[in-house]
Amino acid sequence: MTKDFSFIVLCDSQAFVSFIQVLSEKQVVFNDHNIIQKGVTPSDSSSVIEIISALSSFGLAGIFITWLKQKYNRKVKIIKSDNTLEVITSGYSAKDIETIIENANHISLLEKSNSKD
Repeated sequence: MTKDFSFIVLCDSQAFVSFIQVLSEKQVVFNDHNIIQKGVTPSDSSSVIEIISALSSFGLAGIFITWLKQKYNRKVKIIKSDNTLEVITSGYSAKDIETIIENANHISLLEKSNSKD
């Protein structure tokens, strides 16, 4: 089942820059907001991307796959409506990701800056 929806994605500082590049390339309309936390350096802060374009979960799955395949050290963490955590890496199919996204409450993007996981 595909439905149109908009949502918010929380990103670490590394993931933020690379993910908005993918959104721009795919011509997805979004707003971005920096979250400045007291006592945290700007490079360790978080950002929120509010996706404005109405995307189907399948369309979003394709965007996640594009972003994940660009670097091996990226992950999409999704907390589903039943409060279980799903960590998506580049091995997932678009159909698998679509199913997970349709039950998502929270989506976070992580990108490690070094080769250690």
